[in-house]
Amino acid sequence: MKILILTPLQIEYDNLIDGFNKLGLTFQDVSDLKFKIPCLYNKKFNIYVAIGGHGKCQFAIHAQYLIDVIQDLNLIICCGSAGALTEKIKIGDLVIATKIIEHDFKQLIFKPKKDFPEFTINQEVLLNFKNKINSNQSFDLKYDILASGDEDITSNERAIELISKTTASAVTWESAGGIRASKFNKIPYFEIRTITDSCADQIKNNFLTNIKSGMNNIALILSTYLSYEQKN
Repeated sequence: MKILILTPLQIEYDNLIDGFNKLGLTFQDVSDLKFKIPCLYNKKFNIYVAIGGHGKCQFAIHAQYLIDVIQDLNLIICCGSAGALTEKIKIGDLVIATKIIEHDFKQLIFKPKKDFPEFTINQEVLLNFKNKINSNQSFDLKYDILASGDEDITSNERAIELISKTTASAVTWESAGGIRASKFNKIPYFEIRTITDSCADQIKNNFLTNIKSGMNNIALILSTYLSYEQKN
């Protein structure tokens, strides 16, 4: 199984690799071999890790580029930070996307059947993950909808509005770009996000405080999942 793991931001990438290293996973820098962007490779699990870029468009461009260069990918995983839209989700919890709703895609002239584009996560991949991973950790795993759009949600009023329109529990920027690229290439897509902040005041400070532990949590869960995949 050949897997591509993408993080939107450099800081997410650095802390994910840090988390993997703490668990004994080592990586080879393959950036100079054929890649235009920084990329690491782990031979044990046959995984590539790279930066997807900030925002839906940039993330989709990087994803498509890496799909073309690496070739024969079996799975694309997006992992990074997210803002909680509801108090039911705590800082450090991980949200595993069941569906992605692109909340800033607004058609006003030709009324669509649904308010926003919706993308369902591959059910086979999702079920496979659920069967292998439990939430017996200091943090919880939440399987829920992610709202995706190139917008910082910085007020309770906007958060409440997004909840009412999407029923999502957390919000991200890049998710819609990642799953669009994956579906275009008919590659299964999976997304896991760590909650670093809520959609209210002090987002920047909370993000910087919580990103390291959050990405380490993702590394722990992903390494467990990859270990099961390798055995099978």
